[in-house]
Amino acid sequence: MLDVKKRTTEGEENLQMPVIREFIESETVRLKEIADDLEDDHNRDLTALNRIFIETITEKETS
Repeated sequence: MLDVKKRTTEGEENLQMPVIREFIESETVRLKEIADDLEDDHNRDLTALNRIFIETITEKETS
């Protein structure tokens, strides 16, 4: 498979290996199920990020 990949460009059609395709599809479903069950831990308070952004922009303008 690596030899074929080296000889072809991304745009060229290559034969797919069913076992690899099945693995990717099953893992995608499995990992999505795991991700959907995880608690949302996103920090939605952007105050610190905004402060750093403004400080960075201000420093660039005064330089």
